[in-house]
This record gives sequence, C-alpha cells and structure tokens, in this order.
Amino acid sequence: MDNSFWFIILVIFFSSLFIYTILKEKSWKVLILYTFMTGLTYTVEVFIEIFFNAYNYYPHILKNSYFDNMLGAMASNMFSIPMSSVFIAILSPSLVTVVIFILLLLGIEILFLALGIYSHNWWNIMFTAIGVFGAFIISIFWYKKLNQHLNLFYRWATIFFSGFMIHTTILFIPVALLNAYLYQVNWFNDPFRDHTAFGSILIWVLTFLYTFVVIHMPKRYSILAVVIAVTVDFILYRSGILQIYDPFSFIYIIILRVIVILILIRMNHYLIQRTTEPFVYR
Repeated sequence: MDNSFWFIILVIFFSSLFIYTILKEKSWKVLILYTFMTGLTYTVEVFIEIFFNAYNYYPHILKNSYFDNMLGAMASNMFSIPMSSVFIAILSPSLVTVVIFILLLLGIEILFLALGIYSHNWWNIMFTAIGVFGAFIISIFWYKKLNQHLNLFYRWATIFFSGFMIHTTILFIPVALLNAYLYQVNWFNDPFRDHTAFGSILIWVLTFLYTFVVIHMPKRYSILAVVIAVTVDFILYRSGILQIYDPFSFIYIIILRVIVILILIRMNHYLIQRTTEPFVYR
C-alpha cells in the first residue's frame, strides 16, 4: 500500500472521533479547545521538529520532501493528538480513557516505524508517551477553565495558541501546495526548513500582536494589527527575506491575515460571554 494510505486512515479515524465529540457536545467550546490544543502542539513541534529535527514522516503526498514531512507531522499535530485530547476532556476525562489513548497513539507510532513511513532521529517513544499524557492533562484542565469565567491569563493563552494554530495552518497551503512564496534567512541549508523556521517565529510574533489588539483595544483598531503585519511583510519583501513567486500571493496573505483577526475577535467575544452560549453563530 502507498504510504499515504496509512496517514489518510489516521486522519479519517481521529476526524470521526472529533465530529462525534462536536455532535455530542454541541458547543463552540469544542472548537476552541481544539484550536488551543493544536496551537500548543504546533508550538512544541516548532522546537523539537523544525529546529531540532527530532523525526521524519514520509507520507509521499507532496513532491517537496520537506513539506511532505511537515504534512505528515500535521497528521499527528493537527489530528491525532489534539482531537483525542478534546474527546477525552469533554466526553471521557477518566484515567482509564487516558491510558487507552496513550497506548493507542504509541501503537500507531510503533506501526508507522515498522512500516517505514516514519523514523526517529534522536526522538524516543517514551518522549511521545510523556508528551501525550501531558497534552491530555492540559486538555482536561483547560476544558474545566472554559466552563468558567476566564481570567485574563487564560483568555490570553486560549486566543494566542488558537490564533497560532489558525495562522500557521492557513499559511501552509500557499507555500506547500502552490510554492507561492518563501522566507529565506539562511538559518539552515534546506531553504524549505529555513522558511518554516522563520515563518513560525514570525507568526508567533504577529499572533502576539493580534492577541494584544483583540483583547486590549476596541474592535475598530483591529485593522491596525493587519496594517502592521502587512508592513512587516513589505519590509521583509524589500529586504529580500520574503521571496514572492506568485504575484497574487501578497494579496492572499493579506486576506488570510484579515480572516485570522476576525476569527480571534469572535473567539474573544465568546470567551467574555462565559462560554455558555449554544452552538449557534449569532
């Protein structure tokens, strides 16, 4: 079977689990907890995989080997870990369920290693066990917080990590699929790893800016965050760090940045309302 088959099965299984959770809970808290947990997982991934090259995935879906590796990592960081974390936190926050899902995820990792569609560099399966256990505990704890009136710290963290997840995911598409633009700072020999590392740090900084504006400033100033972000992009373009290969990509980036801040504004409004409104957009 093709390598991609196993990744597709993984995505379908955990997506089904996530959809089941949404249908059972019928609350925006499900999506907010999911984006928060995915953003947290992405943050860990930036350090252990992008900067320190912990492991490699081989889904053989994209022609570019580095972006193919990143796409494979998303099967874990966007689907298996956060979606199972959300399921446990909302529908079955028991020690038995935690242990079952840890064993399930470790079993999947061992299977992927045996199939040769995933490999360790310096990573160890015990690190996975510790990390997954930590993710489950954080998810259970955070879901309890989402059912309360969040203080400033928890609202900040929720919006920031959710924003990082949304920002990173939607900006991966034009690069990995369309080769629209690249950041080049010569941190690594591989230009695509170079792009991913710098782009991740840039998104961190911009998401911090977005979070500050969304939480601490009136809505009418939200455009200010987008203007600053676009100005940064223009400066990077003029300095040669941002290399654009598709003339429409700059417009695309601007539109996506606007979408991100609009989502965060809505999320902040929801969190202020004590996270008790039903699963209906108003």
